[in-house]
Amino acid sequence: IFDVSGSSTPTLDGSYAPPGGAPGPGWADDGYVYLRSGTSSLLVLKRNVAGTALDQVGSLDLGAEATGRPEKSGDYLYQQLKDGNLLVISVADPTAPAIAGRCAAQRTGKMTVAQSCAFIASSGYVDLYDGGKPAAPRFLASLADSGMAPSGISTAGDVLLISDGSAKRLRCYRILK
Repeated sequence: IFDVSGSSTPTLDGSYAPPGGAPGPGWADDGYVYLRSGTSSLLVLKRNVAGTALDQVGSLDLGAEATGRPEKSGDYLYQQLKDGNLLVISVADPTAPAIAGRCAAQRTGKMTVAQSCAFIASSGYVDLYDGGKPAAPRFLASLADSGMAPSGISTAGDVLLISDGSAKRLRCYRILK
């Protein structure tokens, strides 16, 4: 845990070691850390009052092995599973995360979320999923781009940004919803 407030030099305040193994990828937002632990668990952590450690305040068994990091949009986390599903997880109450919905994913890859949509970029494709109805997320469309090998993905406003490692360029797509 690093304190970066009011200083150009971060200070180490504490650390966290999840029970049963090394931490996986995670997402931090609104004072909580959503951290994958092992291959199929999601932990919800909050900094303790002293600011020296993270305390577990919630957890969820994902039911299958996860891949990639969880991504948050509003009160929902999106998580890809290696069994080919995309989960939408409600974290409206971070102490009681719950699977709100799931849908079959076309493929796994680098993922980001914006405007209740999940974008998954994989070798040659960008897949779009609508999470507007969290209980019933659905696949919308694929954009084929045969030369693309994504190394990163994010959004900035209404623009989807994909770092293409093979072409050494940044691909930009306008999000119209």
